[in-house]
Amino acid sequence: MTVSSGFDRVRKLVISRATGIVNVRTFLAHQRALASHPDFDPSYSQLYDFRGVEKIELAGADVDRIASSTPFGAGARRAFLVASDVAYGLARMYEALTERFEQELRVFRDLAEACLWLGIDAAALDWPGENADIVVE
Repeated sequence: MTVSSGFDRVRKLVISRATGIVNVRTFLAHQRALASHPDFDPSYSQLYDFRGVEKIELAGADVDRIASSTPFGAGARRAFLVASDVAYGLARMYEALTERFEQELRVFRDLAEACLWLGIDAAALDWPGENADIVVE
């Protein structure tokens, strides 16, 4: 799994993209990288794109561990964008587990809907690529 993230300081937004095989090790490493990055703010919103995920290797306990380690604070608005039914189910489990941290997290299958919910313009997104602020493999 590779996770690339960039910071949109104007919109107070973290834009993340996951590809490959999802596993707990990479998720936790990405969360640590976010939390330690000097531009990270726990109040930022997040758009997390999982549409490039090929396989998911997570158990329920892994999802709980990831949710318990989130660097985002109370009130952070987060949108997870998924393509598969398996990703949707696990993301919904994660959504339920993050409620205890008072985050607003929603799972979407449509980019425009996710952006509308976050209050951002999909056409203006600067997806992390070669110039990503954080890349975790």
